Amino acid sequence: MTLAGMRFFSVYQGFGGAEEHKGEFANTVAPFADAIANGGRLAVFGGGIQIRDFTHVDDASAGV
Repeated sequence: MTLAGMRFFSVYQGFGGAEEHKGEFANTVAPFADAIANGGRLAVFGGGIQIRDFTHVDDASAGV
């Protein structure tokens, strides 16, 4: 039997969803997209040098 274990970080699903209980920093992608679409400013903390890879929940659940 061949197995692979994966541990995803920074999985996002878009607006709302089941992450509301985590507070304002639970989801970065949706607030950034909303701010860009509405001509708003992006709030970047810590100097903006952090690097993250984001995985959509559909890709994570498909095992991609």
